[in-house]
Amino acid sequence: MSGARLHPAWLAWLLLALLLLACPARATQPVVEVAPESAPLDLTPGLRALEDPTRTLGVAEVRGPAVQARFAPVPATAGSNFGLTRSAWWLQLTLRAAAGAPEDWLLELGYPPLDQIEVWVGDGQVPLVGGDTRAFTTRAVAHRNHVFPLRLPAGETVTVLLRVESEGAVVVPLQLWTASALWRHDQVAYGVLSLYFGLLGGLLLYNLLLFATLREAAWGWYVAFVGAMALAQAALDGMGAQFLWPHATRWNSLSTPVGLALAALLGMQFARSFLGSRTRWPRLDLVMRAMSAGWVVSALLAFTVSYWASSRMTLVLAPASIVTMVVVGWWAVRDEVAGARQFLLAWAMLLVGTGVMLLHNTGVLPSNAVTAHSLQIGSALEMVLLSFALGHRMDVARRFKLQAQARIAAERAMVGALTAAQQQLKDALAERDVILANSMIAIVFLTDDGRLKWANQAFVDLVGARGRTLHSMEPLYLSREQYLQVGDEVRRAIAHGEAYECELQIRRLDGQPVWIRLSGKAVEGGPGRGTVWVLLDISERKRLEQLQAPSAA
Repeated sequence: MSGARLHPAWLAWLLLALLLLACPARATQPVVEVAPESAPLDLTPGLRALEDPTRTLGVAEVRGPAVQARFAPVPATAGSNFGLTRSAWWLQLTLRAAAGAPEDWLLELGYPPLDQIEVWVGDGQVPLVGGDTRAFTTRAVAHRNHVFPLRLPAGETVTVLLRVESEGAVVVPLQLWTASALWRHDQVAYGVLSLYFGLLGGLLLYNLLLFATLREAAWGWYVAFVGAMALAQAALDGMGAQFLWPHATRWNSLSTPVGLALAALLGMQFARSFLGSRTRWPRLDLVMRAMSAGWVVSALLAFTVSYWASSRMTLVLAPASIVTMVVVGWWAVRDEVAGARQFLLAWAMLLVGTGVMLLHNTGVLPSNAVTAHSLQIGSALEMVLLSFALGHRMDVARRFKLQAQARIAAERAMVGALTAAQQQLKDALAERDVILANSMIAIVFLTDDGRLKWANQAFVDLVGARGRTLHSMEPLYLSREQYLQVGDEVRRAIAHGEAYECELQIRRLDGQPVWIRLSGKAVEGGPGRGTVWVLLDISERKRLEQLQAPSAA
């Protein structure tokens, strides 16, 4: 455009455009339209956030243009979850009620374990306050969550500014309700929570009765574990602050980390007792004891140092402990421990629930009904499955008891039969002894080496041993040669299984000679059990034979 001249009006518009480009860009706050039919209204898409790492910004400074320019939209992936942080977070949103909409609304912040909450509506200088560091009775609305009343005139735009600070996870799920809509929602929410705590209460009482009956340590640890889990969940859900300890502000702030640490510690002790890890797997048991010590330290840190330090330990200990339980459960299944399959599945459910909760608390997963209540879901399934594991163990123990009782009954019957048989044998032996002892025939039992074992009275009278001690038959023989000769003949007969019989003259212990007919054999049962002998006095027959011998000659 050579030779052309710029018109003054065009020059003015050009300068204005350059000035606008040179001015710093200022973020535009999205306006959330509020209509009666929109309740409940999720406010997360309309939120803009500012992190205050030093926690020193005041409301006047935040409302200034310089700080307002630093507000940024909340990423859709994070939702309203800012994770574990010690920073204070400023949140801002702009609401505009549609024509015909009611003026009175309720702003709900649905995460009870937040320490400090301040809410400024419009240009107000005095905030609405909340948080678990304050007594429940000071809340503007008596609700387990943090609920604040808002007035939104129809057709007007209202800016709401929030400051949230907590030693634990900073999760700010914001919803806008009408009073009637929130009331209807609470009927379901409180009903579900009542079912959850009712389930834990039922499991606790049932297993407490079993513990009182069975007196087994595993049931006692399980009851304590269920009670601690109920305490931790009551703190997380805000039910504890509303119904159990509304004035205990210090405990209300500490109940969440302490309850979780106590539940983990008792759950570990239950697992050790249930599986008998101390004797079965000493090394794994040492790991479990180390985890238990870590949970004790976590609880002590919450009391003595800070909730923040305890939360960091929980972030590490919780997944490590549950993974340890899953590993121990796998070993128990491998070793076929009673109830091990239910035990493993129970801890796997809690592992999933805890993993989702940790991802939720660190800002990886967005906040919704499932992620925000994953620990309740996982713990409920875990408690039921652990109760099944205990029931299975009790059933196995009952079956073993019945088998043992049947075995004992059989053994008692066998013992009874043996006792009766022994008594019969004893009676028979007694009868035999009476018969033998009173027999007119001399009977003697000798050991395998020829020692006298037993003799009846007829034998004692025959050999003249009344009042004397006789250890063997040798003193009765006329000579040792005679004794040895008869002994050799006896051994040969016994070796062939034959009875031995002979007639010989012996000498009574008083020196008087006597003729006897000696017959005997080995005791039944084989060699080594001795021999039994019958001695018949044939002296008179021998005398008569000697008298008849000369006449015959």
